[in-house]
Amino acid sequence: MDAHKSHEKGKVYFGAMRSGYEMKMALRDFVEECGYLAIDLGVFGIEDQATVEDMGREVAEKVVENEHQDETAYDTKNHGNGIYGVLISAVGDDLVAEANKLCDACAVVVTSEHAAQRARDSEHTKIIGIGADITDLEEVKKIIGVFTGCQS
Repeated sequence: MDAHKSHEKGKVYFGAMRSGYEMKMALRDFVEECGYLAIDLGVFGIEDQATVEDMGREVAEKVVENEHQDETAYDTKNHGNGIYGVLISAVGDDLVAEANKLCDACAVVVTSEHAAQRARDSEHTKIIGIGADITDLEEVKKIIGVFTGCQS
């Protein structure tokens, strides 16, 4: 059996601060339904503590580490190699700034479907930051759908 059969589109690494925990949980299910493997890097509960530095760096490291794998491993008809990162905090900019400190990571804050399309059109953007306090869940699902090619 093919190791990527149930997650043929690729992987989405999630990292969130406490303000984004509930949104992250809903988005993990959303990307799994679309054929991606959702990998949760924290926080793991509403009371969990994490630093912005650690969360931004950890997601960026995983994306960069995995983006160099065999590009034929996933069904990526239109974009990259199927490896993405999603960072969620109150506004999203703090985690994006930390992710961008890692060489080869390219993260942007995305607040609309149009911005998600622009990020998708870039060859380099593999990580997006979401503001849980400024963007509602249904809009974020649309943003994730555009960015990953996972239209619901």
